[in-house]
Amino acid sequence: MTTSTLDNSKLDAMGLCVADHVTAMLAYWDNTEICRFANNAYRDWFGKSKEDMIDKISMKELLGSLYEKNLPYIKGALAGKKQVFEREIPLFTSGSKFSLATYFPDIINGEVKGFYVHVADITHTKELEASLLQSRREMLRNVIEIQEQEKSNIAYTLSDNINQKLVYCKMVLQLQSKKNINEETNKDLLQSITNVIEELNTLSVSLSPTAIAHFGFIAGVEDYINNFKTYHHIKINFECTDKNIEELGMNDKLSAFRIIQNVLILYAGNPLSEPLTILVVYCSSQLILSFIHYNEKKMLLQKESNEFKDIERRVEYYNGTIKELLADNEKGVQIILNI
Repeated sequence: MTTSTLDNSKLDAMGLCVADHVTAMLAYWDNTEICRFANNAYRDWFGKSKEDMIDKISMKELLGSLYEKNLPYIKGALAGKKQVFEREIPLFTSGSKFSLATYFPDIINGEVKGFYVHVADITHTKELEASLLQSRREMLRNVIEIQEQEKSNIAYTLSDNINQKLVYCKMVLQLQSKKNINEETNKDLLQSITNVIEELNTLSVSLSPTAIAHFGFIAGVEDYINNFKTYHHIKINFECTDKNIEELGMNDKLSAFRIIQNVLILYAGNPLSEPLTILVVYCSSQLILSFIHYNEKKMLLQKESNEFKDIERRVEYYNGTIKELLADNEKGVQIILNI
């Protein structure tokens, strides 16, 4: 028998049968939020049969604590606008499911009579997303750790190999100076070697900021900024009065340090008005790094640079955000990490 030969009653019966054999929740709610149709899937989610629901239950009674969360979407549907949103729904037994809900308004002659509801189970999709996100975070962590190890190795080479050889050369020149052999030349060489040693020490510290481990995040950043200001002749104000930041793990503090370091490197390459103010706040598991300058121009961070890519990796790892600060005469960048 073809569909065209079925009478309306048989079509209705078939439609009800189909509705009762899908895993998604299907329902119709009138404009007073009373259920006028529901399929059997509600039994699996809410423990309610369609006989318990149709013409008997309101949406508020069904949803319970979820009602207030869904209310903006209910009002939107009753205002004639299609609504699509995700929601985690606790099951009547135990556990929960993630859902994708769609509310379709039922509009007749310009009047909203109610709305149709389709709620699909997307728990498996959410689990896959979480698994992919975790894999991505592990990959980012591996990249960050490899970078830090490479920097540490370079710092070790600079500090323990090249630096030691230069110190030895300096000692030899100092001995020669005492014998008045080529005194002026030796003085120039001695000063040059001294300058190189200082620069190597500064570079070594920037590559492997041991001050953070020994003296804490605030002291380590202050030490780096002081050296940076001296070398680049840039005025920088640093403010971080929240001592709770020292309770963070070393990896978290190191990531915050690297972000500050990278922003300063990019800023030094394209300086705007001075001073640059760096504000660090740790509150409610969020680490907020604000870089503010007082100028009408935007702070330009070169997005193709290695420094910016490193910032992006760390922000993504912490599920954070990068946003511009565009207040009048107070512009900059704010980076938020969710620790």
